[in-house]
Amino acid sequence: MTGRSVTSGLEFRNCTRTCGTRGCDTAVLPVPVLYPTIPDDARSKFLSSIADFINTTTDRRHTLCKFQALAGYANWVFNVYPLRCPGLSTLYNKIARKTRANTCIYLNSGIIRKLHWLSNHITTAPPVRIFSATTWQPVEARSAGLRQLEVFTDASSISLAYYFPSLHLAYHAPLPANPPSDTIFWFEALAVCSAIHHADNVWARDFSPKLDHLLVSTDNMNTVHMFNSLHAKPSYNPLLISSINACIHSSLDVRVRHVPGDNNTIADVISHKKFSLASHLVPNLTILSFTPPRDVLGASSQ
Repeated sequence: MTGRSVTSGLEFRNCTRTCGTRGCDTAVLPVPVLYPTIPDDARSKFLSSIADFINTTTDRRHTLCKFQALAGYANWVFNVYPLRCPGLSTLYNKIARKTRANTCIYLNSGIIRKLHWLSNHITTAPPVRIFSATTWQPVEARSAGLRQLEVFTDASSISLAYYFPSLHLAYHAPLPANPPSDTIFWFEALAVCSAIHHADNVWARDFSPKLDHLLVSTDNMNTVHMFNSLHAKPSYNPLLISSINACIHSSLDVRVRHVPGDNNTIADVISHKKFSLASHLVPNLTILSFTPPRDVLGASSQ
């Protein structure tokens, strides 16, 4: 999940950590780790603007101009909190194709929930670290001594699957009933979301050594674009928010990349429930079942 560029009006705070290069005889020097932050008073003003906007005690309508003003304010804040971008998805969908600045627009419960989510995370979550905001490759992560795993995900017309090649470990689940969307794109994105939650629950918190990086490989380009842009239609947005919640919870850095279908054979085979073939292709492969994140499965009823 990629970061954004940092613009003026933000502060930079740093701490130091020690690091060295393997094989280097020179002394290990402290290296600054920069965190762009919003001044406390500016953050408080932004949070107050959200609270005022979603206050429905007097009126549940705002002009298009006010909707756009809050969106612009939030996009400035996203320079420091890029993972919170999905908090505006419902708002943007509501004002799409509207052009009259003084048009009054109803503030529905979906927008209120997402803005509550945005406000809560900005109140409690740390800002993005500069290193985490940059792209990274598996080779670079290993050379830096960081703990990382790669997982391959896939979905078919009958089930979901994800596969950790370095662990000879794979998981599968039947397609959920009554999903918010019945397109293969939604199921492909659900497989990615499920893999992220698995990494969060198993390796990124209590496991030692802790997992720092998760590289998710999928052959669905729409899924890659959704997770890298942090932009999705309302029916897909809960998948992004659920994945982001998991990443923030365990400080897990996730990258989603595209691979050709020919390089995603094992996950594809398992998603079609061809378990014997998968075990033939990968000796000593363990295949287990899983349940997709419940917050996503319940999103259609919210």
